[in-house]
Amino acid sequence: MSQQPDPASIIRYALEESRGRGLDSLGQLNHAVRRVLHLRPDMGRSRVESLVQEAMWPRPPRVGRSVGAGIPVPHRAPAVLRQSPSTRD
Repeated sequence: MSQQPDPASIIRYALEESRGRGLDSLGQLNHAVRRVLHLRPDMGRSRVESLVQEAMWPRPPRVGRSVGAGIPVPHRAPAVLRQSPSTRD
């Protein structure tokens, strides 16, 4: 059984090759997608495009599940907000 090349290594090589040619980011993306599809015809184009975009522009790691992870959340509203409208000036 023949072993197929790893898409990540194909992408890395194709991006290095396209950068060496002086291609812009869109040209690099297209070149890497074409290279992977040529060597791995079993993969779908949209999946390959996603892998190449992730290799070019990796997402920052997620800190936590909530948007404000690391920011303390008050358990009660501040006293100013708890006052009824009639007691405020």
